[in-house]
Amino acid sequence: MPEPTPLDLLLPALAGRGPVAWRGAQALDGAGFLARVGAWHATLAQPAGSTIALAHADAIEFAAALYAAWLRGLSVLVPGDTLPATLAAIAGDVSGLVGEFGAATTQPTPKVEIGHAAREPAMAPASFDTQCPTASGIARALPLGLASSLILQTSGSTGTPLRVHKSLRQLDAEVRTLERCFGAALGDARIAATVSHQHIYGLLFRLLWPLASGRPFEDRAHAYLESVAPLLQRGPLALVASPAHLKRLPAGIDWHPDGRTLAAVYSSGGPLDLAAAQAVHAATGVLPSEIWGSTETGGVGWRQQHLVGSPFQLFPELNVAASAAGSLRLRSPHLADNDWLTLADRGELDGIGRVHLSGRDDRIVKIEEKRVSLNAIESAARGGRWLDAARVVPLSGERLQLGLVGIPNASARELLLSHGRRALAAELRAELVAHIERVALPRRFRLVGALPMNRQGKTTDAALAALFADTESRPLLPFHDWTLRQPPQATVELWISPDLYHFQGHFPQQPILPGVAQIDWAITLARQAFALPLNLKRMETLKFQALIQPGTRLLLDLEWRPERQQLEFRAHSTAGSHASARLVFA
Repeated sequence: MPEPTPLDLLLPALAGRGPVAWRGAQALDGAGFLARVGAWHATLAQPAGSTIALAHADAIEFAAALYAAWLRGLSVLVPGDTLPATLAAIAGDVSGLVGEFGAATTQPTPKVEIGHAAREPAMAPASFDTQCPTASGIARALPLGLASSLILQTSGSTGTPLRVHKSLRQLDAEVRTLERCFGAALGDARIAATVSHQHIYGLLFRLLWPLASGRPFEDRAHAYLESVAPLLQRGPLALVASPAHLKRLPAGIDWHPDGRTLAAVYSSGGPLDLAAAQAVHAATGVLPSEIWGSTETGGVGWRQQHLVGSPFQLFPELNVAASAAGSLRLRSPHLADNDWLTLADRGELDGIGRVHLSGRDDRIVKIEEKRVSLNAIESAARGGRWLDAARVVPLSGERLQLGLVGIPNASARELLLSHGRRALAAELRAELVAHIERVALPRRFRLVGALPMNRQGKTTDAALAALFADTESRPLLPFHDWTLRQPPQATVELWISPDLYHFQGHFPQQPILPGVAQIDWAITLARQAFALPLNLKRMETLKFQALIQPGTRLLLDLEWRPERQQLEFRAHSTAGSHASARLVFA
């Protein structure tokens, strides 16, 4: 592959280019993409120097709007999400909410005005709206002197919003680094992704780098890996993923249709353990390339895990220095200046310029004037008998408390099934008290099948704290773990513990799960898997075949039929079928 096109000169280079992006099985060529840039350019009326916020699930529209804004001399703030709290935080700093911000959007995706003619791009469907008044002549370089053109807002791991300014020079340096290190292996592979482009990793790997290097990218991120593998039948493919997806690699996927193999697998946003990396290698034939970096630092290095503790190779032209205490400093062309930046990561250098990471600086909170390391509590919880993973989060209130979110292992799940959550929480506290002062012990516990992940594959403190929003002492929803979540079907396993709220008084001599609870669970869990309408219209073929009592491991099969607005569910266990119904929504 030739050198990537400089980002400020990209638009002129696109004029005669073939497929730039894919929407399903249909391609958009360079002229079609320029037409979308022109459509956005015609609608952005803010004066040069203004800042807009941009969010769009469609990577094609996001990229077109981004370049249109740059052509108008606008700075673009890219929030990590569009939650109400995020919008409230940026409202006073932007002149418009562009793209997809729900009801708060001030400039939605532009439509074609009747009467304006433009060339239809090769293979592009009419839905690409390629006609626009400014399509001719839109292929021009970005204005010279464009400085902080991009502002990324990230919550990081703490949930505290942080804004990072990126100039075109920095972004261009990142793109050139990626091509230099990985371009030869990719060839002309199509780029598929499970991560959002609203984050620096996704923005670079699934949008800016493909645009600059001439590799087509897809308009949407894949929610499930099951939909990625079939794309190999269409030609070379590279996967941009998060550890959250790669750690839960579904079984039974054919990653070698017609003998083809993925060109590359990338992972970033959090640590990928050796077992997960090796599992991906065994299934796909490709060892993931893990990217070390952050929004603030840009890319720092990469590795492929052949052994436990494999070091990271630094990207070209970067310098990392390590202190005797293990703190790291970075100097990089991906930064805004040539000064040294202190990293949150800790580690040491080997003799040939590679970095062995040893974790991050301790997260310290004060509880009753005592300094408490959240990392130390998590390490103790993971090293015990009951949890496969654990995260600790500070919970605000009259007094600061700690909450622990854990993924129970097989032994813990059996204890949960027989004795309930309180019994398991007591066991966890008894283990932790041997390692942690009593004042620092977590006061509240939440047990989950998987840690909550945002679109960048990160677990934030805000998402963890949200799990503690309810104050009900008895849980309303049983501990559950998804075994399949691939629309239109899903299956979730539920541990029916004796401490569930619904057993209270129903009945004292023989606890029985009410039928209304089973219907409520089916709808509640289905909303986590599918886009269900708001209102339930009626229930059809409702059957309760067998009682559900404490100690049951229940499987709930869900199937959503959007064309009929129907949800079918079936609850069953080793004892047979317990309940089934067809629920019709309005």
